[in-house]
Amino acid sequence: MSKAVALVVDDQVGVRTLLSLLCQEEGMDVRTAGNGLEAINQIKEQLPLVVVMDIRMPIMDGVQALEWINEKHPQIPVILMTAYSAQDKLDKAEAIGATDIWFKPFDIDVVRQKLREFIHIRKQSLA
Repeated sequence: MSKAVALVVDDQVGVRTLLSLLCQEEGMDVRTAGNGLEAINQIKEQLPLVVVMDIRMPIMDGVQALEWINEKHPQIPVILMTAYSAQDKLDKAEAIGATDIWFKPFDIDVVRQKLREFIHIRKQSLA
């Protein structure tokens, strides 16, 4: 049986790498994307257990990608991240159905715990 997959989406390579390592520590295989359009293409290839995605990215932002994900695959939890406090984007993300919103810079231990909780809950719902 293959491992569950986490999709990490951020235009900053360092953030993708860090979050990928944290997901791997939780026993996940990880796929990555640099923007929302790449994320959608990844999801079309393989449904992830969870998506962790930045809001502000080039080509297609996280809120636009969240809209597509929630329309096509509403069962996939999407955690959005931001370093900006653009309230209109945050309000829209919550209204569309973001599972959680994390603010950068984030505390690694908090992110690790939240990932652990989301992954555990999601795996239980699929069992």
